[in-house]
Amino acid sequence: MTKADASLRIRQIIELETGVTPHLGHQSITIDLNRARARQTRLAFLPLAVGFLRFSVYAVVTVTTNILIWKEEIAYAGCNKWSAAQLVPTTWNQDLLPCPYTRTQATVADCCFALDKACKLGESCWFHQGRPQFQEESAVECYRSKGTNSYGAGGQCCYGQNGQLITTGTGAGSDDRYHSSHYIFKHFFHDVLPFIGCCKVSRDPEMCDTYLRHRPPRRGSNTNPQNGGAWGDPHYQTLDGLAYTFNGYGEYTYLAILEHDTATLQEITAAFDSTLNYTFMSQVRTAPLVETGNKVTVTKAFAAKSNTLGSQPIRMVVSRREHLLVYRGNEMLDLEPNLDSVNSNQTILLTFSDVTIEKEPVKKTITLTWPIGVSVKVSLVNIVSPAAAVVLNIGASLSSAFQGRTYGLLGNYDGNSANDLRNKNGQVISSNSTTEQIHRQFGTTWDIDPTKSMMYYEQNETPLFYSQQNVNYTPLFSLPRPSNDNLARQICHIGPESESSTWTTAQWTCFFDLTVTNDQALAQSSFVASQELHVTMSSYIYRLELSHELKYDLFQMFSALATQRCQLPY
Repeated sequence: MTKADASLRIRQIIELETGVTPHLGHQSITIDLNRARARQTRLAFLPLAVGFLRFSVYAVVTVTTNILIWKEEIAYAGCNKWSAAQLVPTTWNQDLLPCPYTRTQATVADCCFALDKACKLGESCWFHQGRPQFQEESAVECYRSKGTNSYGAGGQCCYGQNGQLITTGTGAGSDDRYHSSHYIFKHFFHDVLPFIGCCKVSRDPEMCDTYLRHRPPRRGSNTNPQNGGAWGDPHYQTLDGLAYTFNGYGEYTYLAILEHDTATLQEITAAFDSTLNYTFMSQVRTAPLVETGNKVTVTKAFAAKSNTLGSQPIRMVVSRREHLLVYRGNEMLDLEPNLDSVNSNQTILLTFSDVTIEKEPVKKTITLTWPIGVSVKVSLVNIVSPAAAVVLNIGASLSSAFQGRTYGLLGNYDGNSANDLRNKNGQVISSNSTTEQIHRQFGTTWDIDPTKSMMYYEQNETPLFYSQQNVNYTPLFSLPRPSNDNLARQICHIGPESESSTWTTAQWTCFFDLTVTNDQALAQSSFVASQELHVTMSSYIYRLELSHELKYDLFQMFSALATQRCQLPY
């Protein structure tokens, strides 16, 4: 941080909090100014901005946090000086993702937005209170963009009591000149402090309007992020919502996103070309569970990489000893709590220039987030039957900006599930195909070129070995009868008289996995994974296109009825 970053000079500093103990990774500190004023008698004569201040720190920084409190006349002068130095927002806020229209949508937009811990439901949103004199709406919860643009900017989305996006006033989220996580100190001095000075300390509404012109509210869009995944004895749901089963043995392209400059119509509808440039590339490895006669396969490894400068592949593999190993490039990452940690269940966050890795021990999940607009959640499932093992369930969420540019087992993301089973050669397989047809004509074609593998290999393992298994392996194509049909139905939430043709994807995949493995943990995790995808996609709003205009004369009462049909992609 340089002197140029501290464009606001404060003559009076009052210490509100000291001795803040840093923890491993990234943390947030919330200071209650109202409580602090009660402790500090010196504050009685200052016109304080009372509320909450949020500071982010890293463990590598020696922390003694000093909170700054301003006099109003200082804030007024500082706001004017800050305003005079600002560039037009359009010079730095281009290519920021639009906000989801509703809070419900924001909660499931894992690829692109994360909860702002300074403004979450049920707690104070001091930074985003609307101005009563202008009848502005106050926020009850806000979300921040996970990614940044080429200028290092970030976006914030705030939602009102009705769950709708706020787009005007101080209750709205704003475009930040510097991303709150990527550029912590610059964000504080260029975005947070000016807001406090211009809108919280200053009582002049024109000063606050000046701030809002330089940090305009983030707008919404009808486009939604999209989700897909793989779970259990691998079952897949494409980004357009098509569910299918592919029990391959080998290494496959999970999700590839073609670079925008090369994503022409001719290329995206043609065969997959590994020599082209890809914004994002990911691969999965599936292998048989032991003691199943080699007929049941599960996901055992994952690798992914973005094309940003300095990016390293993230490699995750279940070792022969059934331990999860995580690498960035060739460096093994330590995702275990340190010995000094008071709580072994605390979330661990590692932040790199190209990717953020977050481990939640209680949920047994590791979330990988690339700022380009892609997030992958890896869930660990511990099974005991037919033998103790660790299985990986892998869910993906990506920005709608990548529509029309995807390849791999997660399908051709274009809003049409009928063409999702496009194989590596560019041929579309019918979505009504049998499991065997999908296996031979679609799934196995997505085996990776052994020379293009990003996977981690243990001793005596090679990419060529898995390539050969893809050709030679034949899985089960027909579902055997369960040993206890009534118990299987109970575990998978299926009615005793319910016909299989009426089962949901969650019920069917649960029943399948329980039947072939006899492991309740795997079956239940498959039910949960599928159900979560269903709930996520149900959260999105689908635009209804009207073929006729509704016209009326001003000041004339009228009524109209429009009947529309909307087919959800699952």
